[in-house]
Amino acid sequence: MPSSTGSFQFAAVISGSFRKGERYHLDRLSAARNYLSETACGISSRFSADQPTEAQDAINAVLGEEVDCPSGSYRSLVASSSLRSTPEGLSAAIKMRQDKFRIERLEALRAGLYSDPGLMLVDFLDRNPDALHDCDALLAKYRQAASSLQGFEVWWLPLMAAWNELAARTSADVGVDASFAVLLNAIRKLDKRLAEAHDLPPLGDRL
Repeated sequence: MPSSTGSFQFAAVISGSFRKGERYHLDRLSAARNYLSETACGISSRFSADQPTEAQDAINAVLGEEVDCPSGSYRSLVASSSLRSTPEGLSAAIKMRQDKFRIERLEALRAGLYSDPGLMLVDFLDRNPDALHDCDALLAKYRQAASSLQGFEVWWLPLMAAWNELAARTSADVGVDASFAVLLNAIRKLDKRLAEAHDLPPLGDRL
């Protein structure tokens, strides 16, 4: 049965019983099994591969209640399931939880760095008390890091995303040349020495 952990599945066994309905069906067993499979898979897919007990309980809470076929081919269908994790699925689920926790922790650290670099310094000193003598220099580094990261996220990241999209959408040579001209001209106006240090070509070489 599917889980919410990528392509990893639960190993499952479902057993049940039903009575013949009033309406004729060539294969009532297949109809009943199809209902059980669709219902159980829909529930199990909401759970991580390391949650077989939780998934099993949720499935049995539904399948344990008698149900009649809407078309009348069977009635009083009731079933129970038994689920277990595969070693690969269990390992993958644990790794995904660790990755999620790490991302959440990094996001919290970034938020703390932006809002209060001093708090980040206190946390660092708590874990590294020998660095107390270098407190002023460390605080300056935290503030500089916060400023640089914020500048990158607020300005450079959106700008580069827009530039990449413009480059992808610009297929004509004229449009490409115009884009390069704007960028080269901006760099030369802001810092001519930077353009020379990176050996940027003159505008005429591109146009």
